Amino acid sequence: YADLRGNYEDWVEFYNAGTSAADMSGWICIDDITKDSADGFIMPAGTSIGGGDYLVLFCNSDTGLTTDFGLSKKGDGFFLVNDRGIV
Repeated sequence: YADLRGNYEDWVEFYNAGTSAADMSGWICIDDITKDSADGFIMPAGTSIGGGDYLVLFCNSDTGLTTDFGLSKKGDGFFLVNDRGIV
């Protein structure tokens, strides 16, 4: 899947199987759960996924909705955390 500049970077896709929008504002994406949550990517205010829709988050890209960390080919974690804990 290419980013907005046509580069093939790491990415993660979220899917909302529900019928109403899911607000992901403030949710944190992090590649190592032992790190402080401040080291993760915080979803910007207004980030939501409509019912039956998808959201693509690029990892270490320079365009689009993107984290500042990539995913290792040798195996890497990816954790989605909200105020209730790990999703």
